[in-house]
Amino acid sequence: MRWAPTAALPSPSAGARHRFSTLASRIALVMLAAHGVLLPALFFGLMRGVERALADQFIAQVRGFSRAVADEFELGDALDSVERSRALLDSAILRGDGVYAELRGADINVRSELGPAGIQRPKHPNLDVDVAQGGDQIYFLMLPVEHAGKQAELWLGFDEAPTMGQIGEARSRILIALGAYFALTMAPGVLVGYWLSRPLIGLRQRSKRVASGDYKLTLGASSSLREVVRSVIAKRGGAR
Repeated sequence: MRWAPTAALPSPSAGARHRFSTLASRIALVMLAAHGVLLPALFFGLMRGVERALADQFIAQVRGFSRAVADEFELGDALDSVERSRALLDSAILRGDGVYAELRGADINVRSELGPAGIQRPKHPNLDVDVAQGGDQIYFLMLPVEHAGKQAELWLGFDEAPTMGQIGEARSRILIALGAYFALTMAPGVLVGYWLSRPLIGLRQRSKRVASGDYKLTLGASSSLREVVRSVIAKRGGAR
């Protein structure tokens, strides 16, 4: 004979809810720990790839453009005249993202006046090998040029601010995407943990009431109440 339920069970107490809500809390903590490892690694990996791609694109563009300007000096007659040299330097700033253009040699020393005032080129010919070096947000290049036995150094500086702005925008978009991913994955996990903990809360309270002598109640499980009662009586007898 199976025992039939005759009494409804009240809502779980705050204490029981607190104890069994730890299941949802533990699921949330596990997910937080996993995301705490995964998301930073994913963010830095994505940012590294984006920064490298944008930096390489910028460097390739300015080096290709600088080589074209140097070829114009070597193939043309700009080195023979200060005016023509200045005009070519001015065009180098107007055609690209240049902010500095200067030609220095034994027979000529001319600088474009179109760039922002106050820019100082490096005192040594060491080239920038990457963006954001030197703290001036200017990518400097020096190319040797030669024409009709005349030699000079072509110094060009390019603004890094547009590229750094693109990197900043990419960083913001990646953070937004990862934040949305975090919210969309955490919320279902917490809800599932809470949903799984509710039957355990009810089962614990029913077990307590049966153990205290309330036999007009089923546990809502596959086992009959008689089996549960016998188990409780056996335990009490063993305790005596």
